Amino acid sequence: MLKQIVHDWSDEKATTILATCRKAMGSGARVIVVERILPARAEESASSRRVFMGDVQMLVNLGGRERTEEEFRALFQGAGLRLTRVIPTDSDFQLIEGVPL
Repeated sequence: MLKQIVHDWSDEKATTILATCRKAMGSGARVIVVERILPARAEESASSRRVFMGDVQMLVNLGGRERTEEEFRALFQGAGLRLTRVIPTDSDFQLIEGVPL
């Protein structure tokens, strides 16, 4: 499980982190990434504003970024993982599940 790790990094470094996890995984293992998922479009809600403000902070402070579900799917694919599902929670975070390809 990785909680608020992937968003700190560029796509290249985030893929490397996930690929390292993939190398350590057995065939039946799963990785869970706990992150905010950026909506495809900004919405008029407090939750949407928090995610987009987090995106700006990640970019300015760390060079990272918040990502859409499709962007997470691409990161997982590049790391040898398949995004199997996104599990909503009662918070701004989602559980993003991946399995080995």
